[in-house]
Amino acid sequence: MAHPSHVASLTIALLAVSVSAILIKLCVSPPTTIAFWRLLMAGLVFVAWSAFTGAPRLSRRDFGIAFVAALFLAAHFYLWIASLFMTSINSSVVLLATQPLFALVLQAVFEKLPPTRRNILSLVGGLAGAAILAHGDFLKGGLAGKGDLYSIAGTAMVAVYLLLGTRRRGPLVPYLGAVYTMSGLMLAAVAALSGDLLLAARPIDWLWLALLAAVPTLLGHTLLNRAMQHFPSYAVNFSILVEPLLTSVLAFFVFAEIPTGNVVLGAILIIGAVVVEVMGERRTPKTANEELRIGD
Repeated sequence: MAHPSHVASLTIALLAVSVSAILIKLCVSPPTTIAFWRLLMAGLVFVAWSAFTGAPRLSRRDFGIAFVAALFLAAHFYLWIASLFMTSINSSVVLLATQPLFALVLQAVFEKLPPTRRNILSLVGGLAGAAILAHGDFLKGGLAGKGDLYSIAGTAMVAVYLLLGTRRRGPLVPYLGAVYTMSGLMLAAVAALSGDLLLAARPIDWLWLALLAAVPTLLGHTLLNRAMQHFPSYAVNFSILVEPLLTSVLAFFVFAEIPTGNVVLGAILIIGAVVVEVMGERRTPKTANEELRIGD
């Protein structure tokens, strides 16, 4: 059984990442600008923290992993944030429910862990709940259809990013500082090529950008990386099925969107499926060097 502190940490991570879509929808700045500042601000905080605490530098191996992870994280944020400007918030966020499908394939290929009957049953239940919860029409054409494809592609990118994080051997904070900072710089290059300005479109957007860096990125993504050390990668990816539910609840309070019967039914299926999956056996790190040392 999973340790209660690890379950609590994962729960906080899910709450934190669930505010992401809400904050993004409050912005009117271009998607590249939003992704750039979100990652760069978070990265610089971790770089400064590592320098202040005297954390060890990344090894050449971990730096290489961080660089590749940064590519996938930058692609994730570019694609997913762009999708929120093309399709509805419910359609874009609920498509994050496809992440366990990608995680299952990655786990089978790279970790040599084929899916169990429990994995399959919980996956079916969770995806069914996510599908019921969706308000948007996934088969819409035009810009909405393109946004759906962007969201699915971005989801595949973040599944790879999380898996890469399990391959590092050094402490977490310096690693994430490198990943976030490099991802931000990569997006700055994308903005330069596309002609997007990296300044917020209006003063209030700076507040939303700062909150994006602090809550879903610094808190949420950091704790998701931490959870990867205590749960199977598939279980962590699977738990993100809760995000559409939490985002829908937040949308009710922020945008006065009233949850309907399908949201309630979807919530029951998603929560039940996540409980079945996450409360199963946890993974034991293979070596002491692979254990999380967040204080380092």
